[in-house]
Amino acid sequence: MGGEGMALGMRAVRVWRAVTRGGCGARVPSRAMASHSSDAAVVERYANSFTSVVKKSVPEKQLDAVISELKVVAEILDDAKLASALANPTLAREIKVDVCKAIAKKANLSKSLTNLMMLVAENGRGASMAPIVRKSVSLLSGTGAEGIEAIVTTAIVLTPHQRVMLQNKLQSQLQAPCSIKSVIDPSLLGGMTLQIGDQMMDMSVKREIQRLCALLQTSI
Repeated sequence: MGGEGMALGMRAVRVWRAVTRGGCGARVPSRAMASHSSDAAVVERYANSFTSVVKKSVPEKQLDAVISELKVVAEILDDAKLASALANPTLAREIKVDVCKAIAKKANLSKSLTNLMMLVAENGRGASMAPIVRKSVSLLSGTGAEGIEAIVTTAIVLTPHQRVMLQNKLQSQLQAPCSIKSVIDPSLLGGMTLQIGDQMMDMSVKREIQRLCALLQTSI
């Protein structure tokens, strides 16, 4: 999960730097101030339409590639300057479309995703573009409104602050909504285990002690 996220992030950075330098025929104005917020109903409508087209036209075994592509775009759209420009109602829609074309060209995006970005820009829904992309990731990943369930097992109860921090971190890494199911197991002694689907990460003190004991036994 970490490796994939880092690779996507580096690709997004390279694409965005190239676009802002003007190497793709589009420049984002430096004084673009956002004043329109994302509309949940708009996000749902565009994301549902896009994912419906994808599911009908893309073989199931290729969906992971589409999801990875969406994650790259989501990383690019995280840039504050770009987000502000796309949401700025005084900025000509033609400029927003040109920026989307430049990003699509540099990132070598699929035709369907390119068309989605251009359509959103043309319709003056730039403020909703990033949420639309993230919602599409969620829908194509098979997650519903509650998102991906992460089972977190700890030795003691997580504080509300710890729970929120963990949820935000997971959602950032997974690029999708995430819900946390908390389980208490005092035998862990400390740390935690994290299970998402069939993947398990053991970061508990108990596991570390077992590992150290195993090392000691092999060295004797």
